[in-house]
Formats: sequence, C-alpha cells, structure tokens
Amino acid sequence: MQITNLYLLRHGRLESDDVLAGHTDFLLSKPGLAQMFESVSELDVDICLSSPLRRCRLFAEQYARQSQSPLFIEEAIQEMNFGDWDGKSFESLWQMPKPNIGDFWQNPIEYTPPGGESFGQFDARVRGWWQAFLAEAKPQRYLVVTHAGVIKHLISLVLGEEVGFKLQSKVAVGYGTLVHIQISSDEAHAPWPVVHL
Repeated sequence: MQITNLYLLRHGRLESDDVLAGHTDFLLSKPGLAQMFESVSELDVDICLSSPLRRCRLFAEQYARQSQSPLFIEEAIQEMNFGDWDGKSFESLWQMPKPNIGDFWQNPIEYTPPGGESFGQFDARVRGWWQAFLAEAKPQRYLVVTHAGVIKHLISLVLGEEVGFKLQSKVAVGYGTLVHIQISSDEAHAPWPVVHL
C-alpha cells in the first residue's frame, strides 16, 4: 500500500477586499501572506505545486525556497475565469440586472458569467488535472497552492459525482485554509482519496 498526502492551501487575504477574484491577478496583503505561512508552519512536504496567479505563486516561490522543495506552476489550478464580472466588487455585481451573480451561485451549470468560463469548462480543467495527478502521484507529500473554487471542486470530485457543483455554494473555504487529502493506492485497486478536515 502506498500513501500520497496532498495538502491544498487557499491563498490568504488580498490587498483588494470584497471582490470577485477569478483570473484577475490580485496581490496578497501582508496579513494574507502571514496567514499562509501560519497554515503550513507544521508541514513537511516534498513537492510544491501552485496556480500561476500572484496571490498563490509569490507565496509558493518563497515557501519552496525556504523548504528546498521543487516548485511546479500548474495553469489548470487557476481560479475560475469570471469574464466581465472578474475583479469587480461584490456590491456592484449584486446590483447588476438578472441574470446576475446570485443566479450564478444558485445554478452555475445554467448561468455562465458573461465572457467567462462555463462551469463545464472549469470542471473539465480541474477534473483533468486531478485525474492526471492521481495517475502520476508518487507516495510523497505535495503542497498545492490554489483557490477556493478549485479546492471545493477537488473535494467534490473526491466525495462523488452526486455532490458536483452544489458544493460550490454550500461550503466556504476561508483565506489560508489548509485541506488534507490522503490517497491510498496499490496495484490491485484504483487510488482511494479521503478528505481530512
């Protein structure tokens, strides 16, 4: 039996607050950077993976240097692209005519942000990364620095298809939150991931 430990870390608080931070490349605040280092203070990892967006990547670069871990930048684990809504304040988004962000949160499969990524596209991107990770992962400890939407979707993939998009609006992943997924595998069975909260 081989055990792979995957630690999913959401970036910390941003310099810009109360905004829809998808592909918009916001910077971390200093307290946000401190949040992330506090969350991983007791971790010992072998490999670091990160979203290319600065709110993840700049921390990951520092952490990888300090821990002497190799760092790989993974395009597929960026946050969802919210198109015309991306980077705007939540206050302004709630005031937009329908269909607006409220409709999207309630049913992201039916409503796609204008000019943005559909939930199907987001699912295919994250699911593809997850399937490749399961196929290639070694019995090591991985730190994955990413975003709330990606973390929630990975949890939903572990829990099963019946959870799907519903988890996006039902579970909150706070700034600097660390989620542990342990993956057991052997030659006779498919990898068996378990979420530890």
